[in-house]
Amino acid sequence: MALIELDLDAPPAQPASRPPAHYYRYVAAAACALLVLALGGAARTAAVLWQRTGLVPLPGPSSAYQLLGGLLYTLDSNSERRTTTAWSMRPVRRLWTVTTPVHVDQSGAVIQDGAGLGAAGRYTMLVDSNESTIIDPRSGRIRWTAPGLVASSGEVGIVQQTEFPDGTRYDESSGDPGELFWSEDGAMHTEPPDRTVLRGVDLGSGRELWRVTERGSVFVVPAVGDGTGFVVIAADRLSWLAAGTGAVVREHALPRFAGNDVSYPEVTGDLLILRHDVSDTGAGTVSAFGLDTLEQRWQVREAVRGDSAGGCLGLPCRLQRDSVTVLDPVTGVPAWSAPDDVMVSARGHEALELRGSGTVPLSVRDRRTGRVRVDLSGWQEVADSADDAPIVVFRAQPPSGRAGFGVLTPGAGRVQLLGLSADRVERCASDERFVACRTLRGIEVWSYLS
Repeated sequence: MALIELDLDAPPAQPASRPPAHYYRYVAAAACALLVLALGGAARTAAVLWQRTGLVPLPGPSSAYQLLGGLLYTLDSNSERRTTTAWSMRPVRRLWTVTTPVHVDQSGAVIQDGAGLGAAGRYTMLVDSNESTIIDPRSGRIRWTAPGLVASSGEVGIVQQTEFPDGTRYDESSGDPGELFWSEDGAMHTEPPDRTVLRGVDLGSGRELWRVTERGSVFVVPAVGDGTGFVVIAADRLSWLAAGTGAVVREHALPRFAGNDVSYPEVTGDLLILRHDVSDTGAGTVSAFGLDTLEQRWQVREAVRGDSAGGCLGLPCRLQRDSVTVLDPVTGVPAWSAPDDVMVSARGHEALELRGSGTVPLSVRDRRTGRVRVDLSGWQEVADSADDAPIVVFRAQPPSGRAGFGVLTPGAGRVQLLGLSADRVERCASDERFVACRTLRGIEVWSYLS
């Protein structure tokens, strides 16, 4: 795999002498006028600084990138190694590069299910097919690795190890039909696991702090709020484990569900949402449990969905044949609905509507009532960002195709204009300070400041 070797450490040019104060008023007025003429349709409510900070070249068209913790990361791979590089964004400068193995399946083929980065306490976690690598974001030092996905809470992680009955490893060359069960290392088995060992580990070193054994297979999700625990979802109960010791803080029996095992657990606010399929048609149930007591608060049924691309993220909802219905978190009663091809995602006290599984923004709604607060239908794309970050939108400006950008800060009633790109852009990502977009030349980075 090629290593990214770029010399972007040259010292910046010395700034010119400071012009008189009245000069800035003329420049600001001219810039505002140009932006309004160029972008149009969005209202400017405060002065915004939009400044290009640099370009990050990409090794190839399949290279990926992410913004995380104030840094930009690029990921590139060949048949043997994956290269992860961290960049500062102001100024744009390569900080470090690490390489990790690209894993293969039992047949020797490269597992092409992508890789991604996430925050794990003070560290960065690289999740690559069936392995997690904990990296120090300041130095790029690999702290430790573990099979599967590591759940983290505070400075503690949980590593799962499933134990299957002897002789149940599936022979892929046989092509035998039947239900299969995956272990955390990607191996397939013909029977479910006998038990799952949960190891609480220090995120900085991987040192084991405690160990708990559960029957069968379980889900583990980090508890929210105080950030000091994990919720373990077993077939018959919910358990809250203390992050530092693994001790059971509280526990509650799960009611018996008709149908299959949990298909997708999610923590939204003070609720744990569990979905169960109850038939081969796709119909199921949505159940909510309070994290304070782990008792069930409500349950609703879901209809057969078909091929609709709509759904919800970060808020309780019921998927129906012709709509996505957002539910009251206390009672489970329908609060408001969106069309069945709309993805509704929580953004603080608001909800962002996107067209299907894409990135086309429609509106920002009041999360409780569904009232449209900001109409985004004039914008073509929304940048990837964290749920608590401002919403950055952009659209191509004719005839050049250059992108015009705007930002909607939490609680704001209007989109603020930011500025223009120098070239056409594709996918973009943003955080509280920066916007990064793929162009033909690489990843273009801008800073913005309200």
